Amino acid sequence: MSKRKPEYPADEFNLPNGAIERAGVHRAGRSTWSSLWPFLAVFAITFALGLGAINYLMQVPDSKVGNLIDQVTSGGTNDAGESDGSSEDPEAGATDGGTDAEGDGATDGATTDGGTEGGTDASEEPSDEPTEDAPAEINRNVSVRVVNASTVTGAAARGAEKLTTDGFTSVEAANFDQGEKPTASVVYYKGADNKATAERVAELLDIPQVVSADTLRADVSVVLR
Repeated sequence: MSKRKPEYPADEFNLPNGAIERAGVHRAGRSTWSSLWPFLAVFAITFALGLGAINYLMQVPDSKVGNLIDQVTSGGTNDAGESDGSSEDPEAGATDGGTDAEGDGATDGATTDGGTEGGTDASEEPSDEPTEDAPAEINRNVSVRVVNASTVTGAAARGAEKLTTDGFTSVEAANFDQGEKPTASVVYYKGADNKATAERVAELLDIPQVVSADTLRADVSVVLR
């Protein structure tokens, strides 16, 4: 009968004289994986907690840590160690960068000449609406004749006085002496240039009817009824 080969290497617990039976506790040696897995588990848990904390801080509004992370991840500092201006003053950074890259002449030409004048000329379209003519001027130096064709004494004189008070310089008051009397008060004017003046006379004397007539003694004639 052959001797059984010992399962474990010799140690202080072996029996004397090469006996097969052993006393004490004998354990197999630990593998490399069994020694490393606790450290790997701790590292994995710590890494996961760190990622979760970073994600939470980046989602919190106005978080200084989140802003710092954004600056670091987006390259907020250039190679020279100076800030690119994207975090503190975006408008100033964009303006300075555009000016330095393109030059003063490029900025003026693109904005003033090309952008404003060129864009305005291209976008504007001729208007189809007719332009309003300038209002005709009232000439208070024309001759005005106020004729009384009514039965009220002094009506022509009172009308002439109103016109003189308004600034008319050549006003004559008279009685109706020829032709057919109109049924209502009317203001006649001679020539298109005197239309605005006749309308002013009609306004002062409260006469709604203004008529053009070529055969008149004065530039504007008023017949009161």
